[in-house]
Amino acid sequence: MNGDTTLPACGPSHPLVNLGVLRNLLREYEILSRTGGADTRQRLTDLAYTLGVYTGCSEPDEALRRARGLLADRPGRTAAALTGKDEGISTTTLRDLLAGLVHTATAEVRVERGVEEVLATANATIPHCVGTGSIHWRPDGTVISAAASTRTALLLDRTQIRFQEGPCPALTGAAPQRHSPNLCREPDWPELASRAATLAVTGALAVALPALPGSTAAFTAYLTGTEPPTPETLRIAAVHAAQTATALAAAHLAAALAAVLDRRQTVGCATGMLMEHYGLTPRQSFDVLSRAARALDSTLDRLAGHLARHGLPGARR
Repeated sequence: MNGDTTLPACGPSHPLVNLGVLRNLLREYEILSRTGGADTRQRLTDLAYTLGVYTGCSEPDEALRRARGLLADRPGRTAAALTGKDEGISTTTLRDLLAGLVHTATAEVRVERGVEEVLATANATIPHCVGTGSIHWRPDGTVISAAASTRTALLLDRTQIRFQEGPCPALTGAAPQRHSPNLCREPDWPELASRAATLAVTGALAVALPALPGSTAAFTAYLTGTEPPTPETLRIAAVHAAQTATALAAAHLAAALAAVLDRRQTVGCATGMLMEHYGLTPRQSFDVLSRAARALDSTLDRLAGHLARHGLPGARR
C-alpha cells in the first residue's frame, strides 16, 4: 500500500479499493473526457471499465458517480453506499455481471459440443452411416480430429491424419467431394484400408468444409454397403458439412476470444499491481510494464505473466 485509505469495493469479501489509485483513474477520465479522437474514446472506455470493476457498477455513468462519491464522502459512509445500504446497489446487477462472465468463459465448451451434435445428427440422417467425423488442418500446420460421432469414426479419422491417407487428404479445390465405395480395398491407402476392414466399414464420403478462417477442414461420413451415394445422400452430406463448418468457425472465434481475454486479464493484473504499489495511473503503469519488457528483451505478455504468478519483487504478498 502507499498510505492511501482503502475500502471494500462491494463488501468485506471483495478486494480493497485504494483511494489513491481510484483518484488517479477518475482524474485521468475527467481530463480525457474533455478531448476527442478515436484513441481517446478507447482509453475512456477502458477507464470506465476499470472504474466499474473498482466500484462494482456495470454502467459507466453509475461507476463514475459512485467513484466521485467514494472520494468525496467519509470512508464509513462510502462503504455503506457501495454495499447498497444507502442507495441500494442492485444484487441483480452483480448477479447479471457474473452470469455474463460465466457465459463468456464457457462459450468455447458449448461450441465444441455443438460440433459433436452436428456430427451426431449427420450420423443419424445419412443412409448406411456408421460414424461421422471432422478433420481440421489448423493455421499452425497441425492436424486434429475436431470431433467424431462414434469410436469407429474417430479411429478412421486418426488413421487418415497419421498416414495422410484417405478421402480427406485427397480433397482438392477442384474436387471438394470424394467418395470411396470400397474403402477396405483402396490400393493407394493401405493403412486406412486395413483399419476399415477391421472395423467392417466399406465406404467413405468426404466433403471439404467451406470458409474456415485461415485453415481447411473436411467432413467424412463412414458407410456400410457398396452402392454409390444417391443425389439425396450427397445433398444431406453437403448440408451437414456446411453446419459443421459453421460450428468449427464459431469454435475458432471462441478460442480467439478466450486468448484475448486471458491476455487482457494477465496484463491488467500486472498493471494493477504497479498501480497499487507505486501509486501510478493505468497509463503510467502500462508504460512502465512495456519499457521493462523491452529492457529485459522479453514480451509484454511474458513479463505480465511472470508478475501475475510471482508478484512484484520485494512487495509484500
